[in-house]
This record gives sequence, structure tokens and C-alpha cells, in this order.
Amino acid sequence: GADSTVCMWCVERMVLVNRMKRHTQAVLCMGYSHAIGSVITGSRDHGVGVWRAVRSDSGNTGGGVSGAAGGIGAGGKNRHASRTRMLEDFRMLEAHDASVTCIETDAQMIATGSDDKSVRLWNAVSGVCLRILEPHGGPVSCISIRGQSLLSGSFDGKVRLFDLLSGRCTSCMSGHQNAVLCLAATQRVCITGANDRDLRIWDYHDDTP
Repeated sequence: GADSTVCMWCVERMVLVNRMKRHTQAVLCMGYSHAIGSVITGSRDHGVGVWRAVRSDSGNTGGGVSGAAGGIGAGGKNRHASRTRMLEDFRMLEAHDASVTCIETDAQMIATGSDDKSVRLWNAVSGVCLRILEPHGGPVSCISIRGQSLLSGSFDGKVRLFDLLSGRCTSCMSGHQNAVLCLAATQRVCITGANDRDLRIWDYHDDTP
């Protein structure tokens, strides 16, 4: 949230069971990596946070910010902690030069987009930055991984298609008159929404809307 915290909720009981603060500025986006069982967060502090989910059996989340709100009974004990995976073992990946605005994961990789006009690819296990995908003509607002391809939307109004193996931009799709804000993709089609109030459907293998 804007308060730089990450919150975990028990959906069944609609109670807050864990609140953590490691970022220094607002958390703007998050995703989940099944490869490492971790929540990935992006922040205005330029960092990418990796929070490993571990099961708490103690019934107490401890002191401080973690576990400091709703769902906590007398004496600071969390009534649902023994049944909940808590987010611990935090590490920060620091490589972007501006706010991290979007996150996407696949079986082996984490992709992050940023206001620094780049998309960075990370090894999910080691946290090593594998590749930087450039150039974008404006901040990157949204990304999607489909097989060996990555699609990105930018404030320059364009949608780009990258080959993940080579890092090469294989297609740049123009049509929106303002910032691309969101996208969703299948193996063949990409749908984009933009600040020009248009929704476009692209066959991104031949660049046509």
C-alpha cells in the first residue's frame, strides 16, 4: 500500500493476520512465484522485494510491524497463525532506477517493469538479473509472459513483443494515442487498454489490431 506495507489476509475469516514493512516507499504491484513459493513486490523505492512464504506453528507472529493488526488476540498472539503461511525471509533485488510498476512470473523467471523505461528479467531462484529489455519510449506500465515471449505496454502508447531467449524486440505495435495502462494476452492475441479510452485486440504475431 501507500504506507509501504504488505498485508496478508485470511480470506475465510476476512481478518488481517500479518503486516510487514520492508520497503521504504509505496508498494505499487505484486505477484507470486510458484517456482520459489514467494510473494514478489514492486515499490516506488525502486526495489523488488522477495518474501518467502513459511508456515508459522508458534501461534505468535512476534513483535513489531509483522502481525500487528486485526486477527490478533490478547497478548499479541495471532489466533490463526498456526493455520496460515506467513511471509518471512525477505530479500531485496535492487536494480531499477525508478519506481517498479508491474510484475509477472513464470516457472523460472520474474519479470519487472519500471518507470525507468525498462523491463528486467530475474532468475527466480538466485535473484540474479538475467537481462534488461530496452528500449521503451516511456515508463513501462504492464507486462505479460506467454511462453518464450514477453509483451509490454508503455506510456509511449506502444505495445512491444520481446523474445525472451535473445532479449530482442521482435515487434512494436502502434495504434493507441496515449499511455497503454493494462494488457492481457493469450498465445496469439493481446488485449490492451489505454488512456485514450480505447480497447484494442491485437494479433501480435502479425502486428495487426
